[in-house]
Amino acid sequence: MKNHKIYIVGIPATTREFRQYGRPKPPYLGYRYESGRWQLLSFNEIPEAIYDTNLFFDNMALFRKKHVSLIDKAEMIRDDRYMSYSKRIDPNHVSQ
Repeated sequence: MKNHKIYIVGIPATTREFRQYGRPKPPYLGYRYESGRWQLLSFNEIPEAIYDTNLFFDNMALFRKKHVSLIDKAEMIRDDRYMSYSKRIDPNHVSQ
């Protein structure tokens, strides 16, 4: 949340989705909840203040957690198996 607005940022899950969204560079898709709906944002509209807040790793669903604690997130951030672009939004990240 930034300025009382809710944001979601993610990376397209498949090559097909990456193409459907116009091959974004960096490959993040940002949305802001406004006026009762999610609005797609350009990367430049994603506030830098949220680059490393409230990150929910896409892998967390594999652990079937309904609630992810700050301790869970801290453990995952320390885990070297996760790529840096999954831990913090990286404006220099290039999709493979």
